[in-house]
Amino acid sequence: MSLEEKIANYTSQHDLSDFHIRSNQPMAIRVDGSVKLFEDDIITRQEIELFWKNSLNKVQLKEIVITKDLDFAVVVGEFRFRVNGYYSSYGPCMVLRKIVSEIPNIEKFLNGKTKAWFPPIPYVMSQAGPASPDHGLT
Repeated sequence: MSLEEKIANYTSQHDLSDFHIRSNQPMAIRVDGSVKLFEDDIITRQEIELFWKNSLNKVQLKEIVITKDLDFAVVVGEFRFRVNGYYSSYGPCMVLRKIVSEIPNIEKFLNGKTKAWFPPIPYVMSQAGPASPDHGLT
């Protein structure tokens, strides 16, 4: 299975925000702020390099080889990602951040907590009323 197919499958199966992919290391995804490793899915240097060759144009490929760092965007299946490709002591690596088109509802982040979790916002009314140029507050 290609790296593109793996990325599409993991994204379909998990409500993830990021991939952390390093050469010859397990696939890692971030779900709800925690990183989950898939020890049985080791991503090779060749898989990352082939992903770059399939995703980047010649100018971008040259830049990442020379500067060892490149920000770009890709579409994998039905999913869009911002990507930071870079080299580390492991070899080629990348972090993919999923781009969502739909803004999530706040209820998703509350995880069953009540809205009382948010502290009340104090409202203070000045006797002088709203600021205006007459009050010297410009």
